Amino acid sequence: MQKYLEVWKGKYGEFTAPVPAKGLSSTDERRLVLNDLVNAILIEVPFVQGQGFAQAQAQHTANTQSILGHIQAAEAQNVDRRLKNSADWILNGGVTRIYAATPTGDSTRHGYQCRQSILSAWT
Repeated sequence: MQKYLEVWKGKYGEFTAPVPAKGLSSTDERRLVLNDLVNAILIEVPFVQGQGFAQAQAQHTANTQSILGHIQAAEAQNVDRRLKNSADWILNGGVTRIYAATPTGDSTRHGYQCRQSILSAWT
């Protein structure tokens, strides 16, 4: 959306340019509408980003708790001693950190950029 607004601005001028007192042209009418749109976007984008960030944080916390639950279950079981000892070492060793890879709204873009970087390194 920002790209299209910039193209229009480059072609017709600023959205806040003065509008003539006599009759509006179609460009002037669009300028007024686009100015309102830009002002709405400036307010709405940070609000929506904040909602997405809060949702991503909540999902990340849930994912981390799920991983921790699996490790605790592994420590509580008595079937596989090696698994039990590994889980105990993770939980009580004081060295291991647990990281949950939680997808976010821009995960696809970052994955694509990473893939391009890896491919360019091999060419």
